[in-house]
Amino acid sequence: MGTSGIRLLRAVLTASDATVEFVGRKASWLLFALIIIIVYSVIARYVFAAPPRWSYDMSFMLGATAAAVGLSYVHLFRSHVKVDFIVSKLPQRARLGLELLFTVVFFFPLIVVIFHSSVVVAVQSWISGEVSSLSYWEPPMFPLRAAIAVALFFLALQGTANFIRDLYMFVTGRRL
Repeated sequence: MGTSGIRLLRAVLTASDATVEFVGRKASWLLFALIIIIVYSVIARYVFAAPPRWSYDMSFMLGATAAAVGLSYVHLFRSHVKVDFIVSKLPQRARLGLELLFTVVFFFPLIVVIFHSSVVVAVQSWISGEVSSLSYWEPPMFPLRAAIAVALFFLALQGTANFIRDLYMFVTGRRL
């Protein structure tokens, strides 16, 4: 791959990282909204004896969306929890080799299956007009189902970007 190809690849990966970081930072505001809803719900329930019927559904929908979007953000910074007491003792090239192997064997097949399933579920939710059965408010489930599918797309995007970087480092010994 020539220098222009490397520059293009870097630009694409940088754009991917920037997108994932932007979405992750914006999604973090969902946690602020979640806190407000929970505090409001507790005050309404215990001070005014009038719990809002929508707070439980909103809480789990906001929390699930924030957690799903957070997956790609954490993957961007490689901040996920690892038990690497054995792997950390290996040379860098061996660690990269294992990372590449596990990405190909586990990450890519799982993300393809889970992403495909989430898209199918989101479409079925839209078509059927699915509503939550967890409370008597019964909000539509499509927004949550779609948010999870989009979040999984960003996780796949970030996983692919990390894989390309790791592969380049494994082959050339240089960072991309």
